[in-house]
Amino acid sequence: MGNRVEWWIGAAGSGKSSRVAEEMRRAAEAHPFGPPVFWVVPESTAFAAETLLMDRVRAAFRVEVVTMKRLADRVCAHGGMARPRLTQVGRQLLLRAAYDELEPSLGPLRRAVRNSSLYHHLLSAFDELTAHGVSPEQLAALLEMSAARCDEVEKEQRAVHRSLVGKLGDVLKLYVRYRQRAEAAGFVDPALLFLDAVYAVPHVSWLEGASLYLDGFHAFSPAERQFISALARRVKRLVITWEDTGLEGERWEALREEASLLPAWPHLSVWLDKHEDRFVGEVQAVAAYHLLACARDFARDSLEQVFCRMPLGAAEGRFGTSPLIHLERALAGHPTVQPLMGIRVSAFGHREEELCAVADEIAHLVQHERVRPRDIAVCVPTLDGIGRRLADELELRGVPVAIDSFSTLADHPVGQLLRAAIAVVRTGFSLDAVAALLRCPLVPVKRREAFDLYLREHDVSGFSAWLAPERWDFAARAPRTASGLCDEEADEIRRHVADALRPIIQVFAEPVLRPVEAARALWELLEAFHVKDTLAQSVVQVGEDPMAGVIHEQAWSGITALLDDLATLQPEVALPTYEVADLVLESMASLRLTRIPSDADAVFVCDFARADNWSRPRVFVVSADDASLPPRPDEGGILRDDERLAFAEVFLRPLGRTSEDERRALECLPYRVMTRASEALVVTYAATDDGIERHLTPTLASLVERGHLTVDAACGEGAVPVHPVQAMRLLADALSRVHAGAPFEQVMQDPVVQDVLTHVWTGATDVDRFQRVLAGLCHRPRPWRLPPPWIRALYGDPIRVSVSRLETYAKCSYRHFAQYALRLEPLALQPEAERSAGTWIHAAVQLATQRLAEDYPRLSELGHAELEAALLEIAHQALEQAAQATKLQVTLERPDVAVYVGERRRHFEFVVRAIWMQLSRGQMRPLWLEKEFRDVDVGEWNGARVVLDGRIDRVDRLQAGEAALCVYDYKSSETALHPSKVYQGLQLQLLIYAAMAMREAEAVEGAPVRLYGAFYMPLVAKRDALDVPPEEREGSAQLGAYRAKGFFLREEAAVLRVNEDLAPGRGSALYGRQFRADGAWAADATAWRDDEWQVVLRHVERRAEEAAKAIAEGEVRVSPYHLSHVDSGCTNCPYNALCHFERADHFDLYRSVPKLKFDDVIAGGDAN
Repeated sequence: MGNRVEWWIGAAGSGKSSRVAEEMRRAAEAHPFGPPVFWVVPESTAFAAETLLMDRVRAAFRVEVVTMKRLADRVCAHGGMARPRLTQVGRQLLLRAAYDELEPSLGPLRRAVRNSSLYHHLLSAFDELTAHGVSPEQLAALLEMSAARCDEVEKEQRAVHRSLVGKLGDVLKLYVRYRQRAEAAGFVDPALLFLDAVYAVPHVSWLEGASLYLDGFHAFSPAERQFISALARRVKRLVITWEDTGLEGERWEALREEASLLPAWPHLSVWLDKHEDRFVGEVQAVAAYHLLACARDFARDSLEQVFCRMPLGAAEGRFGTSPLIHLERALAGHPTVQPLMGIRVSAFGHREEELCAVADEIAHLVQHERVRPRDIAVCVPTLDGIGRRLADELELRGVPVAIDSFSTLADHPVGQLLRAAIAVVRTGFSLDAVAALLRCPLVPVKRREAFDLYLREHDVSGFSAWLAPERWDFAARAPRTASGLCDEEADEIRRHVADALRPIIQVFAEPVLRPVEAARALWELLEAFHVKDTLAQSVVQVGEDPMAGVIHEQAWSGITALLDDLATLQPEVALPTYEVADLVLESMASLRLTRIPSDADAVFVCDFARADNWSRPRVFVVSADDASLPPRPDEGGILRDDERLAFAEVFLRPLGRTSEDERRALECLPYRVMTRASEALVVTYAATDDGIERHLTPTLASLVERGHLTVDAACGEGAVPVHPVQAMRLLADALSRVHAGAPFEQVMQDPVVQDVLTHVWTGATDVDRFQRVLAGLCHRPRPWRLPPPWIRALYGDPIRVSVSRLETYAKCSYRHFAQYALRLEPLALQPEAERSAGTWIHAAVQLATQRLAEDYPRLSELGHAELEAALLEIAHQALEQAAQATKLQVTLERPDVAVYVGERRRHFEFVVRAIWMQLSRGQMRPLWLEKEFRDVDVGEWNGARVVLDGRIDRVDRLQAGEAALCVYDYKSSETALHPSKVYQGLQLQLLIYAAMAMREAEAVEGAPVRLYGAFYMPLVAKRDALDVPPEEREGSAQLGAYRAKGFFLREEAAVLRVNEDLAPGRGSALYGRQFRADGAWAADATAWRDDEWQVVLRHVERRAEEAAKAIAEGEVRVSPYHLSHVDSGCTNCPYNALCHFERADHFDLYRSVPKLKFDDVIAGGDAN
């Protein structure tokens, strides 16, 4: 145990955070699996700290960035203090119930206006009491003592004293009752987290060898200091970085001694008034105040403290050779006699001009001066307003942006669904509310754009229209319609959406409701749209964004916790409906969904509050005016400033901050913001903002007045952005008004249009660009045919096609043209690492299958334990041999491939067991593995011959008896035949392979061959994210995850020869059920008769021939198929940037795929 605290004290730029990251890197390299090393940072700077650590440590087990709350949560979980904590909704519900119960007995707070603001202020008061170590028992004793000393208070202060005692008495009553209700419900207040963690620390064994670096903090609450003190007594090493105080030696020790003798620690403003003259500037004085508060408490806990001063200008600091070191000294309050270098201050006429100029300059740095985007940062007052606008401007110019902001639950698709559903009820199915609901990804509406246009075209809104029992006939009554949606389709969509929303409508349309009713209605809404299944599927599928699953899990946990609070905390109390709805919306808006930052090369945008714990070579500080930097302190709360001062005087401890304390603390913010750059700093501000005059931040204005800085006046009023992309956007926006009915001549006379044409477009190339813009506004893809010589030049002679290539043509002939004619390299929708792992496993499956077939006689004689060992050995040997055969040994050892390798390896053992069960429980044996067929003549058209090549994964033959086959196609995910896709030629591969296998077998056998079945088999199981891992489930459930899906021959003997467990009354984990217990065919049996098989195979061969003919004739058109809004030719298409197909403008060009059953496919195929 260390029982010691190390303080690293240094000015901004002295290298504190860099030293932390470097020590963590060394620890990870020296002992990769050693005790944990935590970099503890404030929540506001976690994103920046994770980015800095990722730059030095690409992957490690023992080093981690955590916030103080996350660390406390983890300690509680491992130390026996893990207790369910209330969400924002739960806190509000319990406090309201406590207020309703105690209102007659309250004093001053009984006269307060009851609204959500009052509840927020009360909860903040509870949090303040807890954070400052004032328990209900202590507060009661203090109030009793204060009442006894009332006569000792000076006469002019008695009114304040009585108000304070009255308010605190009310707060105490509410706080006690609130906590009692929480404990009765089995919950605990989240403000007690650090107190619980203090009790849990001694019981957490992994803390003994841990190292903690607390970095980026500027103050700790008493509760946090208790937690840190407990950690220091337990961990091996604890380091705290702190801002420079400017004092050392005897002067510092004298100040520490004085602080230790004070009977009570004063408010910040009171202490600064007394000691500020000892420091060169207020920044250092504020840092010293908070440092002394911590050191004072740690000394009382008998902790050894070591103070290490870090010199400014050190090699590891960002100001080692930078002229900006003089700016840091000036901002800290030190005198300076020379003009400050490395900084430029620019003033603009208005905010829009400022943002465009900053975006233009950054784009110029990135695109012309070759500055890496990751070397640039932008600090703005807020991310939601100016930050988002600036990010849009940068993205418009092609500059990548990373915003230091985590999205909220309200922004997640689950939150979007609940917000939109509540809005629909509140507004009575208004067009905008319904449009927001339709845009939600979790609402499975086919042709959503067309449906939205249908609603707006016919002005369909209101409860009466949406809930009417009659079928919709708006399109039939209209003289013309542009939506392309018939009444039957629109009515089907309407009924589906209305039925899902009905529980919400029934509950939230009433004036009052009980929370349990709200929870039940919201849960039924989630079930109606299958939200859990959709999110679980996203969690287990690693796509382009590997963090998406983490976000989905957090969102689902947040929603279920919210609904749990509604259903269990005061479930029967009747509340105004609007209050319950507001509680749900506020809770979702307050919950942040955290994610690990990517290491993409992007410009870093953060707000002023997060301008800490990071640095960049070039930093832009935008909107640095007197209203934003420093910001004004928030006012309000239960206690006034005079009451807080009275509390400190009477109770000998401060409670929270006064507005003056907050103001003095915020005055340190400009110092932190202006010291983030290591090479160049650009500060900008606008002279007016929404008509209000603004001035440069006082921090820099004083340096301007003393002649150390100058302000560059930017272009005056009336100037327009000259960046070509920006000019194009302005012109396109102006011209788009023609679609809204504005006369073209009027639009062309718009000053913006004239400015762009006159001042920007002056050359012939600019005129061409203008013509392209006009063409783009009315662009519509058109079909064309390739000339015969081009066909042979582009496709070859003969034209060699695969089944997947024919499927691509069926999806969209333009995509086929781009991929196979132009041979354009598509976007990598699947990571290379995942593709490599898939290739490896595919080869391993073939090796394992061959080995199982060869060793079948020996394996079938083994007992259960010996068989399991033999199957594991076969699996492991196949993996090793496959790695050598595919020459992927080195690739598979790369860290970025490890996650895919581990997952595939874990699944592969079960795949081998599943294949063994297929062989051992049936009479089919592998005939061909990786069966290749080539030069299969498809036909000749337009003077071009088309031949088909392919490779069949596995073909099994009946071991004895008639010549019969089973065909298997291995897939990396769960796949099934879709009747609509089979009919349209979008899903040909498995059935074409079956036809090719029969043709090859008949050539070998010299006699007709029967087909017992064709199946897709997954090599990676698809599981519910909430399920237990496969290895912890029973055997049938394990193998059921790898169930083959396809169709059998509709003969009982043939089915049982494939798998005897499919017999009536029995069950197979490897295939779907085919028979009822009485021996009849099951209603959902997947089996076709011989003649039906022939019809289906002829149909897919005909579809393949049609696609081959169209390719040979050079047909190219932008006309993708459309099955649903999530399943179309545009879904995940890597060439959509080429075709310019817009769903909203070109929806009629989709080839609609009707929903069919296989009976329709067989009937249609037979008719053809």
